[in-house]
Amino acid sequence: MNSIEKAKQLQQLLKQKLLQLIDQDYVLYGLPYYSNIGDTLIWEGTIELLTKSPYKCRSVCGWSDYPQKKLPKELTILIEGGGYFGNVWRHGWEFVLNELSLNKNNKIIIMPNTIWYNDPKVLEKDQLLLSQMPNLTICARDKRSYDFAFQHFNNNVCLLPDLAFCMNMDYLSKWEKPVIRNCLFLKRGDKELVKSDNFEFMLPAKIDTSDWPTMLYPTYTQKTVEKIAYAYRHRLGGRLTKNEIATNLYNKMYYHIYRKEMSKQGIEFISRYRTIYTTRLHGMILAALLGKETYFFDNSYGKISDFYNTWLSDTDNINSITIK
Repeated sequence: MNSIEKAKQLQQLLKQKLLQLIDQDYVLYGLPYYSNIGDTLIWEGTIELLTKSPYKCRSVCGWSDYPQKKLPKELTILIEGGGYFGNVWRHGWEFVLNELSLNKNNKIIIMPNTIWYNDPKVLEKDQLLLSQMPNLTICARDKRSYDFAFQHFNNNVCLLPDLAFCMNMDYLSKWEKPVIRNCLFLKRGDKELVKSDNFEFMLPAKIDTSDWPTMLYPTYTQKTVEKIAYAYRHRLGGRLTKNEIATNLYNKMYYHIYRKEMSKQGIEFISRYRTIYTTRLHGMILAALLGKETYFFDNSYGKISDFYNTWLSDTDNINSITIK
């Protein structure tokens, strides 16, 4: 099947399985208040999915702004999905663990995540903490992560695809642009990139190379929001962070301005190309949602191939390239 048909299939699976787990009002924590478009696409899909739930969102927070307070037991804690469960992006995962340790008996759902540990001592520490949470469900977004969680954690575990697949197709169409370029190599610039001098031998001769535009060339809107956020969190000595009205405005700024800016740029950027080569998982996912011919190179620990093998291997227009 083609990638758009596959996307609809995965979206339906998320609606059936994940919405069943949400049976009371909730908080939505760990939102991507930063310039990675891929994580913003997860956020977009999360919002779209939650519009189908009869329950209400009572509060939100960014990935480094967890409130660190006891919550009423009748609230479910939803932790935004992504690729930070473990010790690859440990700083972000520590924020999650610190918050959950205060609310061990609440119903908690860690939404679809890639799970990766390469330090047994860190894993042992997390096993102990999560074992104290009797109402925790871990959603793994690929089969390897699922098997790992099932083996190492004594919590409920389920296998679900990335929430970016729940993005509204009309929303994608709104920002989609006509094709004006032939090939894009979306090349990440962080520690997940496999270091290789052979990329140029596996790519077409004429190809544009770039990471997400928001990470390379921030727009005026993006820079303005980031300046306001920095002042809010650092220059005002924490006074505003204790003010409920100011905190609500801070979150609304990210929801209504920053999120839309990130998503718009990503969709416009990818849609202008006929063929996508990518080292980013959400480069592959967004290209799939837009029906592009797509080729991916795996990241440093197999995240993209694990996801592809779990959900997309029967998709006609998505292909893997092995880095030599």
